[in-house]
Amino acid sequence: MVKTRKNTSRKTNKVSAVPNTNRCYEQFCKKEFTRRQKKEIAKSMLILRQLTRRTKTKLPFKLPTKVTKKDLEICRKGYCNPGCSNTMFQSGKMFPTALKKETLKGKHSKIVLDLLTEMRKRIFNGKTSVLKDDFYEKLSPEEVALAKRKGAISGCTVRMI
Repeated sequence: MVKTRKNTSRKTNKVSAVPNTNRCYEQFCKKEFTRRQKKEIAKSMLILRQLTRRTKTKLPFKLPTKVTKKDLEICRKGYCNPGCSNTMFQSGKMFPTALKKETLKGKHSKIVLDLLTEMRKRIFNGKTSVLKDDFYEKLSPEEVALAKRKGAISGCTVRMI
């Protein structure tokens, strides 16, 4: 009888260089972002109800009553996006082409694109990068620490939620 040798190689636990964006999406966007958005929606609904009672009129539009998929995608781009790729905060001197293509699809696209380009010029102010550890450099360290604790990977936004 011939004895066979089992594979005794050890598996190494390597930490990947790219953070897990799905975990960020589940922890931060679906839980924390949704909780905060619901609070904001409730506040705005209360204010609008009080306003419409006083003036005895109806609103000409329907109010959002829940967090939509589009809101969650915006959260993913802002808080679960290492390097802030395809956002206004992406490093480099030129405006990101993917963002330009995405912006040109909507209504009033030329005006929106001009506004975004101007905002990027003001934010970057001659620099090639405004990110510090994947968060906007002018965010306070307390905000960054809190967002990381809640599960965010990046802070591709001017102010935290």
